[in-house]
Amino acid sequence: MSFASLGDLARALTHLAPENAMTREEIARLLGFGIRELSQLKTGPRPPVPSEPELPSPPLQPPTPPLDKTAPQRIEPIFTEPLRPLRLLLDGPSLEHPHTPSSSSQIVFAPLLKPVWERNLISAAVATCAPTGPLDVPRLVDTTARGRPLRTIPRLPQPSLFRGVQVLVDLGEGMEPFARDQAHLLEELRRIVGTESTSVAHFRNNPLRGTGVNPWTWGPYRPPHPGTPVLALTDLAIGGPVLDPDRSSEGEWLTFAARLAHASCPLVAFVPYPERRWPRRLKRQTALICWDRSTTVGAIFRRIRRGHEVSP
Repeated sequence: MSFASLGDLARALTHLAPENAMTREEIARLLGFGIRELSQLKTGPRPPVPSEPELPSPPLQPPTPPLDKTAPQRIEPIFTEPLRPLRLLLDGPSLEHPHTPSSSSQIVFAPLLKPVWERNLISAAVATCAPTGPLDVPRLVDTTARGRPLRTIPRLPQPSLFRGVQVLVDLGEGMEPFARDQAHLLEELRRIVGTESTSVAHFRNNPLRGTGVNPWTWGPYRPPHPGTPVLALTDLAIGGPVLDPDRSSEGEWLTFAARLAHASCPLVAFVPYPERRWPRRLKRQTALICWDRSTTVGAIFRRIRRGHEVSP
């Protein structure tokens, strides 16, 4: 008489997993069972499997009518609101912060200037010399020794941003790839110089053809207050379509630089192209700065010294 149950036999077969019928019969014999009990275990009744409830059949869809090729077809636009440089610059940087993309699929924005040096580079480019430095002791001693009245306290010149800056943003086709860089630089300028001290005007190809807030209100260009530096974010007609009839010339930029010099307003331009591609005559008469990661504060000082020299 066997003291093991069919459950014990089932657990033994499941745990040992015999490979053939002879081994299964030997395990059953050791537990006190015969071939009859083993066959009963293999072919015994199984618990009923609950049937899945039947889902209602979907309603029948009406057949699709054949396409009438003679009727005009409406094509929906892919982009309902295309991003244009003009919209980006007039409305401000509507994108998320350049260094923190809103989603993993967005490309991280990297400015043309090194972020570590960006503040110093911008300050060095638009600074002007101002008599706000330390006391000019030699000049003070000379004035006193000559017995002249001391009307003002003489001080040494040093770079200053108190005159502010006028920014001219080029919206020509050659600057379309750098529209986001222009918006980013404008944002940094307002933080460094101040929103009230930063005036912005837009132009296309050359400021002499008209400037303004937007193309619908453009008018003749007017220089800022004497002594105020003018920063142009432009490619100087280096990029863009070569056969563009509206492409500006080197002579046009030389005329613009001469007009600013007559108004005592120093001109400096951020150009996103290497120096070997700059116009030669314009490079000798204007402070051009390479808008690139290779630019350093020392390179700007070699062109502008330590601030633009303007009339007091």
